[in-house]
Amino acid sequence: MPSPQRTIAVYGGSFDPVHTGHTMIASQVASLPGVDEVWLMVSPENPFKQGRRMAPEARRLEMARLAVADLDNVEVSDFEFSLPRPSYTYNTLRALRDAYPDCTFRIIIGADNWRDFAAWRSGREIASEFGVIVYPRPDTPIPADNI
Repeated sequence: MPSPQRTIAVYGGSFDPVHTGHTMIASQVASLPGVDEVWLMVSPENPFKQGRRMAPEARRLEMARLAVADLDNVEVSDFEFSLPRPSYTYNTLRALRDAYPDCTFRIIIGADNWRDFAAWRSGREIASEFGVIVYPRPDTPIPADNI
């Protein structure tokens, strides 16, 4: 009998700086049924933040690792550091699927990003091939069909 695939929820971002809101969301999603782990995917170059001055990527990575050190089933990944820049979510998810064929990947985004998801590069493909976990944000409704 084949072994079941692990489901990894990818929580991408610049994490500049990482804060308790990030860790709370990661921890909550990691406890959802059907989610085995959450990977905070530190983006070295977010396409929505190009040209913005940020802390060095190695520092943001280390701070993210410190922030989640005590959380169950939450890890920090530098996977995007080896990919072409800027970091487009669809490209990252496809590369993850190739690198980890024993895993199923989903992304985590906030309701604010879901509202604008149609503007993301390959948003439809992300939703159909990988799936999206949308976490609520105060005063931001979550439309049921946004792409």
